[in-house]
Amino acid sequence: MDSSRVDQALNYLSPADYIRTRVDDQLTWYGDKSAFNKRWYYRLQLVTLLAATAIPVISLSSANPSTRILVALIGAIAAVSTGVLSLFQFRDQWMDYRSTAEALKFEKHLYLTRAAPYQSEDAYSLFVNRIEATIISENRGWLDKSFGGSADGLASVSGASDEDKLGQQQDRVV
Repeated sequence: MDSSRVDQALNYLSPADYIRTRVDDQLTWYGDKSAFNKRWYYRLQLVTLLAATAIPVISLSSANPSTRILVALIGAIAAVSTGVLSLFQFRDQWMDYRSTAEALKFEKHLYLTRAAPYQSEDAYSLFVNRIEATIISENRGWLDKSFGGSADGLASVSGASDEDKLGQQQDRVV
C-alpha cells in the first residue's frame, strides 16, 4: 500500500466514529456551555432585580446614616451585577450555544434516519460538511461578538478563508 493510501486510511473516520468523537462531543460541549450561561444569566438577573427593588424599600424604612450606607452598597451590587451581565453576555451565549446544539442535533437525526438531504451515496460527506459548517459559523459569530468583528482578520492572518479551512477539515475527516 503506498503512503498516500495509508495516510487516507489513517485520516478516515467511519460515520459512527465521527458521530461519537465529533458530533456527540460537540453536542455535549454546546449543551453544557448553554446550561452554564443560562444559570449565570438567571442568577445575575435575580441579583439585579432584588437589589434594585430593595433600594427604595430600605431607603424609606429608616433615615439613619447606616441605612444610607446599606442603600449605597445594594446599589453598587446592582450595578456590578448589571455590568457583569453586559460584559459576559450570558443571555446571548446561552441562546447561541443552545441554537447551535439544536442545529447539530437536527442534522444528526436527519442523517441517522436518512431523511433529506441525506439520501444519496455521498450522505456522509454532506453530513460532515454541514456539521463542520455549523460549528465554524458559531465560532465566527463568537469571534465577532467577542472581538468586534475580528473573525475576518484572523482568517486573513492565517492566510486561509473559512471555506478553505472547512475544506481542510473535510480532507482530514473524510
